[in-house]
Amino acid sequence: MPVNLYRDKYPEAFRALRLASRREIAPDFWRVRLTVDDDGAVAAMPAGASAVASASSVSAAPPAPAPAAADSAVHAGRRALDGYRAPGAGDHGRVYVGRAGDGWDVPVDQFGVPTGEFRIETVVGYSADEGWIDLDLLVHRNAEGAAVGLIGPWAEAAPIGSPVVVADPKGSVLMRGAPEAWVLAGDDSAVPAVRRYLAALGPAGAAGPASTGGEVRPDPGARSGLVLLETRYAVDELELDVPEGVEVRILEPSATPTAALAAALEALPRPLPAPVAPDSTADVLLFACAEQSLVAAARRTLARWNIDPDNAVAKGYWKRTP
Repeated sequence: MPVNLYRDKYPEAFRALRLASRREIAPDFWRVRLTVDDDGAVAAMPAGASAVASASSVSAAPPAPAPAAADSAVHAGRRALDGYRAPGAGDHGRVYVGRAGDGWDVPVDQFGVPTGEFRIETVVGYSADEGWIDLDLLVHRNAEGAAVGLIGPWAEAAPIGSPVVVADPKGSVLMRGAPEAWVLAGDDSAVPAVRRYLAALGPAGAAGPASTGGEVRPDPGARSGLVLLETRYAVDELELDVPEGVEVRILEPSATPTAALAAALEALPRPLPAPVAPDSTADVLLFACAEQSLVAAARRTLARWNIDPDNAVAKGYWKRTP
């Protein structure tokens, strides 16, 4: 059955949550769970406030509610995830966290809308009903071995209970039908999305548990799959649930990010014979996301395979600096 990708867009909204747990699934790869605040301590800040406070500095008295923001909804407390959705396998949103030097507080404006630094992260799993979101966060280190950047130090060192504000995905890429064959290509930054695509495209095909974002799964069908991962991790280290019959090729990273990945992708023959004429649907699904330079290789591959780029996902998740 051919597949057709379509895009849904969502209004802007922010969710005030807490860091509930962390687990290192592989060296420097952390699974964190963010949950709603059952006691209501995390709320949209009153006018004049400057930060969502860390757990250690929250007053026992509940804060006064903020006036409603005109353009962005801020959700907090037990119902902070009401209406939250991330049904697409690659759905991602802004994650606002604090730094140790600021007591892990998250700066916000008078409406509770975050104003500080953020990183864009892919949603690994979530349950709006149960009140949690899971993220897989990669820690980058300097020559001395210290975690650097914004999200890495927070992932490994922020106290349990620390505040975090998550923006809803701006939209989702969703599937109608099911591809007859598929290729997933990515580096470490794409592992969370690859994890969800494997759940979505695996032979089971039926809606799974909330932890996989069950809504993303298309109709079942006989499909062949290939995963190209440029990573220093093994499949078992990443805890990837690889369906039977799916091939995973681990590519050793080189000094030039995505070089091995781009070469492997461009060397791939088309998994199925090309259609005689272009079609609005695709029999082969390509997901190719990593450092920005992979996008050009992905587009050349799509042209060679005679696949409409609108029926593929090719994005730069990050860009290397000179």
